[in-house]
Amino acid sequence: MLDIEAEKLERTGNIVEAQGDVVITGENTKLTAEYVVYNIDSGDIWATGNCKLKEETGEMEADTLYYNAVRKDAYIENGSVLIYKEPIRIMGKSISRYGEDLYTGEDVVYTPCLGDPPAWSIKAKELNIPLKGHGKVTHARFMIHDKTVLYVPYISYSAKLERQSGLLFPSFGNSSSTGFRYSQPIYFATSRSTDVTITPTYLSKRGVVLGGEFRYRPSFTTEGKVSFEALHDRMGGEVMEGGVLPEIPSDRWAFKALHKGNNLMWDVNLVGDEDYLDDIGTFKEDLVWGTENESLISRAKWLYAAKGFTLGVSGQWKQDLTNDPYQEKIVQELPKIQLSMGQKDINKTPFKLAANVSTTKIYTEESVKGIKDYGYVELSMPISFKSYLTVRPWAKEIYRDTIFSEKDTYTEDMYEEHWQARGVSLSTALYSPKTSGGWYHQIVPGVEWGYKSRYGGNGSIDEYPQIFDDDDWVKTFNMKASVVNSIRNAIGDPIFEVRLNRTYDYLSGQWGYAVAKVDFTPCKRLSIKHSNEFDVDSITSGATYTHNT
Repeated sequence: MLDIEAEKLERTGNIVEAQGDVVITGENTKLTAEYVVYNIDSGDIWATGNCKLKEETGEMEADTLYYNAVRKDAYIENGSVLIYKEPIRIMGKSISRYGEDLYTGEDVVYTPCLGDPPAWSIKAKELNIPLKGHGKVTHARFMIHDKTVLYVPYISYSAKLERQSGLLFPSFGNSSSTGFRYSQPIYFATSRSTDVTITPTYLSKRGVVLGGEFRYRPSFTTEGKVSFEALHDRMGGEVMEGGVLPEIPSDRWAFKALHKGNNLMWDVNLVGDEDYLDDIGTFKEDLVWGTENESLISRAKWLYAAKGFTLGVSGQWKQDLTNDPYQEKIVQELPKIQLSMGQKDINKTPFKLAANVSTTKIYTEESVKGIKDYGYVELSMPISFKSYLTVRPWAKEIYRDTIFSEKDTYTEDMYEEHWQARGVSLSTALYSPKTSGGWYHQIVPGVEWGYKSRYGGNGSIDEYPQIFDDDDWVKTFNMKASVVNSIRNAIGDPIFEVRLNRTYDYLSGQWGYAVAKVDFTPCKRLSIKHSNEFDVDSITSGATYTHNT
């Protein structure tokens, strides 16, 4: 039994004609179109105009669609088919389905990728896919994104819905340091939620790199992978040219473990020697990343949030890739514990309260070990006049200390400081009426005054250990003027945004550099950003200014 809704319905004998926003629903089936003719006795449905058919196993979209509700046969023109299980997408000029297992088509594109354009696809003159059997393709072109990389006149391949183990596309290359390179990935579909790829890579000058990757995704929100490379370098023992080490190691490796989900994240990046990335490189995409200031960063973090409070336990390890005795000591954070409270209303008052406290165990490989504590309490009173004007005065009490067990050149065992920060921000928003598509124009000018000063600490010692980059605090008293000019879409995301701001320092009596930032994001896949920092007075006199893109 099918239920039919439309702006206009007419029935003549066993024929139902529906027109205008047609919706036909049945058991695990829903069809929408602009115009439909339905034969009640045979179950034949002919539809045209923005046709969309959703079933339990997949969905179709087309300009024109024929569907038999009894046999499940279907035929579409200028449309696409998506099969949910182990996704398969077929797009083409004409596609036929016989029952629920056999698909044929002309001038079609076949791909298991859901991106647009797909990462890879097969474009064919004719396609025959018996699901759970072997498909046949004539005049096939293998496509990487929208580029043709290979033409084959005829192909017979597995059309099973489950992923299949086997050989993946090989890769070739050549470089002066490794020689000729040939990689052959071997793929193993170990289960529905896990897979393994083993990739031996032959380097004519160095030997064979054995690479591997294990991926898992037990749920929609949890995923991870473990990747490695290992090489017994046939150039081991030779002099290292331009490297950190005096000679090339014989055994070399790289390792990465990435996980996210269930409030837990880790990203471990390690190499067996300091010269691996520069000398050998990696042959597995994204095997290691996170290099910063000639070090390799590994991180782990666990977060738990409830009732406006957030508890975090994290750690960070940096592997030195220089072995330079004159380089600043690399500080490790194992662990860092942080508890924060978001803004909460104080009952029967207009005030809001926020707080944060953290403690971090720090050490270097040489001589600095200790604990850094930090905490603040912030009291604010935001006042809003509808959505047009917001005034937010605030005051913050800050405490921090560093307690050393091994202190290297620092004179004191403990350093502590008390700071007080206070300020007020004033912002207003001007909106244009929404246009077609729900877009609108928004201008937000704002002014913020801020003051921060030290009023307590180690007696007459006006110093604090500069261990992290953000440890360097100084007294400030400034005013920041800004304006944000945005074009936003219907859900409020900025499509085009220009930000201008400049700060005046009351302590020195001078204006700082003006900063301009432009952000153009026409879609989620594309973002173009540009920023300038310049002295307005110098610009008027013809001086140059710095910019970043």
